[in-house]
Amino acid sequence: SLRGEMMLSNTGTVSSPRGVMRLYLSGDPVLDSQDAVIARTVTVRPLNGGSTRRTPLNVQLPVGVSAIGSYVIDVLDPDNTIAENSERNNVVVFGPVI
Repeated sequence: SLRGEMMLSNTGTVSSPRGVMRLYLSGDPVLDSQDAVIARTVTVRPLNGGSTRRTPLNVQLPVGVSAIGSYVIDVLDPDNTIAENSERNNVVVFGPVI
């Protein structure tokens, strides 16, 4: 499994609604069509404007898959269902995993 913690921030002034994030495992820090989805829908609770919250992650990787040396790419609101001032801050890259 892949375990960690993510800091989610709402830099706006309005509360964000409940949403989802999608996690990918990648050989490099750039999201592309070759990256494997490791968690299709991770629920994100509403977040007040101007606030930050720690969100635990615990993803069960498929049998035989290791995250060592790979990058975890997290895409918030992957289907663009939440209206935002900026869609440019919805991708977070972590890695390589050690």
